Amino acid sequence: MDNIKQGCIEVLNQGENYLKSVDEASYTAIIQPYFTSSSGEHIRHILDMFLAVRNSRNNDIDYDQRHRGSEIETSPASALEQLLTIKTWVESLINSDFEKIIKMKTEVSVLEKRVSESMTTLGRELIFCASHAVHHFAIIAIAAKMKNVEVENGFGLAPATVTYLRETSN
Repeated sequence: MDNIKQGCIEVLNQGENYLKSVDEASYTAIIQPYFTSSSGEHIRHILDMFLAVRNSRNNDIDYDQRHRGSEIETSPASALEQLLTIKTWVESLINSDFEKIIKMKTEVSVLEKRVSESMTTLGRELIFCASHAVHHFAIIAIAAKMKNVEVENGFGLAPATVTYLRETSN
């Protein structure tokens, strides 16, 4: 379970580094026609997933609870504050927390409102949140490069991809 905690912290650290390095104009830019969302909107969405897990009530996670239009989408400083709160929560978790059985629900159809529920564990959902963040980081990295904003090496790369690159570079 320490692996889950460490993996989440590593991903959140990448987000923290990005938020400390990006200016507000780049953070809020929507590079059309290639993108329909800003990096800030992607960060807000990432944080929404972690918040859904952290704020679960009665052992229920509702991934459809979103904070669209919030200050997190327009202010790297506000996003950083929220991210650090989430990181502190993840750091406070103990091994038995990851095994906690919970119910997750989310919409599953783009044609009509259909909500699906599934039993899971806190650990599994944190793995999802970290993996989900990495994929959004990949989109953010592309947008950042298009705006000539530097991102750290490995930002937006999945752990298995980084392992592959590390093993094949020797």
